[in-house]
Amino acid sequence: MGSFPHELPGYRHVSDPEVRALFEGEWGVPIDNEPGLRIPNMFDAAIAGRFKGLYVQGEDIAQSDPNTQHVEAALSALECLVVQDIFLNETAKFAHVFLPGATFLEKDGTFTNAERRISPVRKVMAPLSGKADWEALWRSPMPLVLR
Repeated sequence: MGSFPHELPGYRHVSDPEVRALFEGEWGVPIDNEPGLRIPNMFDAAIAGRFKGLYVQGEDIAQSDPNTQHVEAALSALECLVVQDIFLNETAKFAHVFLPGATFLEKDGTFTNAERRISPVRKVMAPLSGKADWEALWRSPMPLVLR
């Protein structure tokens, strides 16, 4: 998933066969014991033509990464870039598809911080787009196709 491709939920490493067996049983799919790509590795693989698509939600990677030329080259090389955010940011300029996002004020659920603390979140208003993030992804009849 980019941030922690070496870990499954609960910060359990994918190389542990017992951990994989637990999730494989629950999810009904085999899990590779090798970690996936981290974000910088995804960019390198995109430029090399080995990484074809990316879904970016709520992050402006074209603006936040220190090597913007490298990121822009990677985003331009993708066959499919889907961006979901609350506004058209720098990353969205490279998107093939743009989906509306919801702010933290419009969400129900939990957030987990880097210290592994889980905080509940309750929405204080309905999403202005009319849909929660997951609904925009799974229930949209027609996303905004940018190119």
